[in-house]
Amino acid sequence: MISIPVVDIEAVGLKQSGQPSNEAFRKVASEIHQAFSQIGFVYLVNHGISQEQFSAIFQKSREFFLLPLEVKEKYKRLPNHYDGYLSPDKEILQTGIQKEIKETYGIGSSECIFPSEQDVPGFKETCLDFIDSCVNLCRRFLVVLALSLDLAEDFFLKRHQEITKYKENASTLRMVYYPPVTSVTDPTTAVRCGEHSDFGTVTFLFQDNVGGLEVKTKSGEWIPATPLEGAILVNVGDLLEIWSEGVYSATVLNRLSVLCPQLLSKLDL
Repeated sequence: MISIPVVDIEAVGLKQSGQPSNEAFRKVASEIHQAFSQIGFVYLVNHGISQEQFSAIFQKSREFFLLPLEVKEKYKRLPNHYDGYLSPDKEILQTGIQKEIKETYGIGSSECIFPSEQDVPGFKETCLDFIDSCVNLCRRFLVVLALSLDLAEDFFLKRHQEITKYKENASTLRMVYYPPVTSVTDPTTAVRCGEHSDFGTVTFLFQDNVGGLEVKTKSGEWIPATPLEGAILVNVGDLLEIWSEGVYSATVLNRLSVLCPQLLSKLDL
């Protein structure tokens, strides 16, 4: 049975204070190429984003999503924007599904909508600190990604010069909350997250320990993306499939309906 590969990126991760060597980038690139060619998903470990930052972003996410709906709606997403709050059923990803039982909060830059200090103390500071670490890691991963495809090492960097601003090829940090569901929820009409592929280059996904995410292999088999403590789950998006001319395929994923509440954060690049 195919499983999602685990790649140790300590040699190019954030624990390396200086610029990693070309040899280090190429070694990791070789492993990423194998993982993305096989299934389009990979777990990154020893990446350098601390467990303290993981815990902090999940805590602030939890504090926000547990607010009353009328408070969260003060920060709802504006038309034609990507930042702000979306309540359940505002984003349906799969044809034929009537309900998607999730809530999201998007952050594209420091100029986004943020909850007030009164509603969620420290939310903005925690999010921007986490984004800074993610962006620094993303820049290194984009070098790895280019070398994995035998491209110039700055190929993807040039296409993502503004990683967290609303410009072409921008990126968004999205917090996602899956509220508890009951056993009577009809899975044919209501899901947590429908079948879809991500539209960007790659997604950095940070999961809690609840689980439920599944990915589809090239043979059409669904396999679990079981959370690994401290790991970042990375997947190929539609844009990368185009840029790689099909060498890397955007993998379809979904999220099962489970009875426990669940949180995750993701940076769509």
